[in-house]
Amino acid sequence: MIDLHCHILPQVDDGSESLVESMAMIDIAYNDGIRTIVATPHRNHPVDFRNRESIEETFQLLVSKVKNQYPDMKLYLGSELFVSKDFLEVLDDKPYNLTINGSRYVLIEFDVSASFSFIQSAIHELLVRGYIPILAHVEYYEALFDQFERIRTLKDEGVAIQVTSSNLIGKNGLKMQSFIKRLIAMGMVDFVSSDAHRSTYRRPLLKDAYNLTASWVGDNEAQRIFIDNQQAVIDNESLLISNIRTMNQVKSSNRHLNRYLAIAAILVLAGVIFIITSGGINGWNDSGVEPTTTGNTEGNTETTIARTEESSEAIETAISGEETSAFATEQSSEKATNPSKEAIEEAYLDRLLTYQQEYEDELDRIVGLIKEAREVISDDNERKRVVEGYLGDIINLEEQADIRVYQALYELQNELESYRYDVSIVQEMRDEYHRIKEEKTQYYLNQI
Repeated sequence: MIDLHCHILPQVDDGSESLVESMAMIDIAYNDGIRTIVATPHRNHPVDFRNRESIEETFQLLVSKVKNQYPDMKLYLGSELFVSKDFLEVLDDKPYNLTINGSRYVLIEFDVSASFSFIQSAIHELLVRGYIPILAHVEYYEALFDQFERIRTLKDEGVAIQVTSSNLIGKNGLKMQSFIKRLIAMGMVDFVSSDAHRSTYRRPLLKDAYNLTASWVGDNEAQRIFIDNQQAVIDNESLLISNIRTMNQVKSSNRHLNRYLAIAAILVLAGVIFIITSGGINGWNDSGVEPTTTGNTEGNTETTIARTEESSEAIETAISGEETSAFATEQSSEKATNPSKEAIEEAYLDRLLTYQQEYEDELDRIVGLIKEAREVISDDNERKRVVEGYLGDIINLEEQADIRVYQALYELQNELESYRYDVSIVQEMRDEYHRIKEEKTQYYLNQI
């Protein structure tokens, strides 16, 4: 299988935090049956801190390590481009530094609350420039969730759709899984990818999602959206497109299938009854089995079919897409006076220290709860369940801390650049943050 969306490069975004972790992710992917990975670090995003040259050096380092351990594992470089109001400036600057393997295909993401008009207008700008947009994790966007007509509109315009493997198998709930299942049934999904970030959670896994998809729509369609289209992107070739069906067509198809299955079941049952009543199988009738009558067979058949249809999943067609407005850009106004570089850095340092204190206070609280659970809960299974829940809270706490710190550093970098100040301190702060977080986490884990 081929994973087209994976944050496997170490220390370039909110994905892998070290080369050791990247290799652990490679181990997980390889054992899951993945043989090709496209590294897609965030670009033009609050968690994007490395220039392209640094990313390429990191990529080549990982390639050399992987080649020694897994000679048949292939790695390619791409990106996940965050679409902001000024994203075209970033893309137009060095376009082939952002596409997948230097192709026409560019993996894009939006803020989850982005309006449909903004999404459609931004995509239009990409299309007129000759790019083929791949919309990452379509299931996350509020303007597109359960909005099948809107997604159909994007597909008709030339957008490729990617969904996330963990969501497909229900890791984020049945509602999201059901939405993805319906998209696949309609033929509107082009890629299933892991969007992996770490070795301990959001891992690079595809096999379970592949098997489940094959059980839904067959091996050919699973092959198309897990392997064939991914290879087409890497080779800069055209995608294999499925015939798109409306939800009414999917529903009708399910009803026809259920009707045929019901009729077939009744015919088989009738045949068995006939054989039994006529004594046709090893003298069953001679052994004391009484002849069985079915009453009104036609009426029973209609009742069975009706009940089968009632049990079919009721899937409604979505709201039609709204008209879009022209893509708008904004420019920030210049400040009359420039603050000093030191003043800017000090303000952000104070902000980061506040985040650090809040992180430590919350970590203290969770560790205290873990200690209490281990002392108070006598049942081993219950104690294990409760402690694992708290450990999950620690992981979530780290994720939230990362987001807050990355956002602050992103804003710091932008502010320094706006005054043409040196921004090297941003990377220094990021490295220091990871060092402190690792020390603090290890300190608390040693306590529990």
